Amino acid sequence: MTASADLIAGPGGSCPKQARIGSHGLLGAPERPEHTARMAPAETPTAVTICRYSGNPHAQLVGTQRIQAGFALAATDLAWLPLHLAGTSYSCAAALTRTFDFLVLLQYRHGHVWVSGDTDGCSGTTNGTVFSDFGAGSDVERAYLTGRWTFSHNGQAPDACDTPPSARLGQEHQLVPGTPIRLTLCPNGNEPTRRPITTTNFQPLVAELNALRTRPSTNSCTPAGELVAFEARFSYPSGPPVVVSITKNCNPSLSNRSLDANDDGTAWRTADNIYRANH
Repeated sequence: MTASADLIAGPGGSCPKQARIGSHGLLGAPERPEHTARMAPAETPTAVTICRYSGNPHAQLVGTQRIQAGFALAATDLAWLPLHLAGTSYSCAAALTRTFDFLVLLQYRHGHVWVSGDTDGCSGTTNGTVFSDFGAGSDVERAYLTGRWTFSHNGQAPDACDTPPSARLGQEHQLVPGTPIRLTLCPNGNEPTRRPITTTNFQPLVAELNALRTRPSTNSCTPAGELVAFEARFSYPSGPPVVVSITKNCNPSLSNRSLDANDDGTAWRTADNIYRANH
């Protein structure tokens, strides 16, 4: 899938002193692109400014931070957010502890775009034209406090199974969009004893997953026995991976957090065979 993001002409000005909470419970962007198929361009911006707000429904500017490093990571975080799919549902424990809203001004050689979200990431993200249920609030908050855009690792050393971000534009259309070049399989999800394997020989698994009928994800699981899972991370030449949960004894048995699917266990057996062949 090829997506483009129209830019707004000019440099974009400075952080508004006030902003009003608008659609999806997010700050209304000062300007929005007329036509766009993604949150922001995939190219690296030339400047990034974070505007921090407090208050509802009339939010007041409480701080401004011009980022000094990590522009490419900012593009990866925001430009690849999957777009909203009608019928999906999410739960977010941090929703009750929301602290600040933000506007991010991304400036490019030929224009700019504003992105709106909150620091807990529960309300999603918007540029005023498109909306994503996914957020980058923790990374935005860290960038605001440090002046550098980095990725969160939940306070732990990163490994092959904990490399954010882990959602990719296009996963709202296919379980595994595009053409991944590498698969990392993490057995039993986030158990600390997992031993991930990485391989470039996984194409039958992609074919099986993408042949299934999908539906908007409920991001929930109805167990039917002992839950056993693989976290399948499909990586690409650029941008973030897509993560597909492949489970046994769970309904749905397959999910990338935008789409759910069920099968007869074929995907699990294929993933298990790939894991055993490379373990």
